[in-house]
Amino acid sequence: MTLSKRPKNAVSHGLYSRDVVLDWENEQEFNDLHQALREEYYPNGVSEEATVFHLASLYWKQRRLTIGTQLAFHRQPDAEALAEAGRDGWKGVAGYLRTTSGDGDHCRDRIRTMAKSHTAAMTKIFRTR
Repeated sequence: MTLSKRPKNAVSHGLYSRDVVLDWENEQEFNDLHQALREEYYPNGVSEEATVFHLASLYWKQRRLTIGTQLAFHRQPDAEALAEAGRDGWKGVAGYLRTTSGDGDHCRDRIRTMAKSHTAAMTKIFRTR
């Protein structure tokens, strides 16, 4: 397989991309994060510098995943009602799902549908940026 024909799956969501900062992200924000971690940990030597950079990369990817998940959640038609129910913690979420879903099988199917929808929305978001 030539390089030009390789699939771009790693860049579609950015979790396995070799690039730390993707095209649609702010490189200066990453540099600020990296510098803040350098100032906090005072790396000494190549291995410590690499470790701090790796830590910054992990924080950055976690941030990317969190943002994508939040965007996908808020695109759900019942996101507001579910968020309101969640103010009472997981008991509130369970109660909401129980009252809106009927039997357990229907509830399970509804959660699967929501999870698939979140995945599709995140994929679409990251591919269009």
